[in-house]
Amino acid sequence: MNKEIKENWVAALRSDDYSQGTLYLCNRGRYCCLGVLADVEGHKYDPNTQLLPGDFLKTVELSEHNAGRLMEMNDDEGMSFEEIADWIEEKL
Repeated sequence: MNKEIKENWVAALRSDDYSQGTLYLCNRGRYCCLGVLADVEGHKYDPNTQLLPGDFLKTVELSEHNAGRLMEMNDDEGMSFEEIADWIEEKL
């Protein structure tokens, strides 16, 4: 993953600027971890969707596999943004 994008994303996840939500990129002011990535990068998206488009993932150098894993951690496993940020730093 692009190092600068990764650093900005991790910092945003650890900040108090985003409330964590599930199932949508952004819903009622609550973000999933991928919604935070899109917001940090200024990507225009439909907040009521669950997935980021493949062209955006390519731009930020995030594989669809890793995007899916991050979605699972956020939505299914209930991991906090802090825990997800730790995983991103270690694995990406």
